[in-house]
Amino acid sequence: MMRRCVPLLFILLSLSSRSQAENNATGELSAYTGILMGLGTRAAVGATTGYISQPYLITLFDFAYSPVGTETIRTIAPPGVNHSRLYDLSLGVHIQVPGRRRWTPYGILAASMVCTTYDDISTGKGRQSAFFGFQTGGGLRYFISDNWGVRSELKVIVSHRTFTRLGFGVFYQFSD
Repeated sequence: MMRRCVPLLFILLSLSSRSQAENNATGELSAYTGILMGLGTRAAVGATTGYISQPYLITLFDFAYSPVGTETIRTIAPPGVNHSRLYDLSLGVHIQVPGRRRWTPYGILAASMVCTTYDDISTGKGRQSAFFGFQTGGGLRYFISDNWGVRSELKVIVSHRTFTRLGFGVFYQFSD
């Protein structure tokens, strides 16, 4: 499977390096909300900031937060977990599929640090767990005007535990 994906990735990157974006944007800011699945079904919020180095390639730093109750990202949660919170910091790329400007599908590749903080009821102390992870998935942007629009995306986060996040948000692209 991976051998088939690598040539497709290089084809998309070569197409993006020869194309020109219509709005010549160099940066992006966005905010989103959604649901987290796999650690219970929970609410999620997040924000991203990014650099548009080529017309169809956006490098993004993403921060997301979800309250996850009694769940942790550890395979076996310690007994007596309460008030657990999930933080996800990632650095990755959106590889956009060349096509119509208003509708822009994209794929996601990212490395992440996934952390949960929680209260250990048995000791009365706060604890945390952190693991490296990998993110993949895809999304769809819709440009309402030249510089801003809405997007929806589905991410699969593979770490010590695997979970997914479905998000809906707004974005704004700007030039220097």
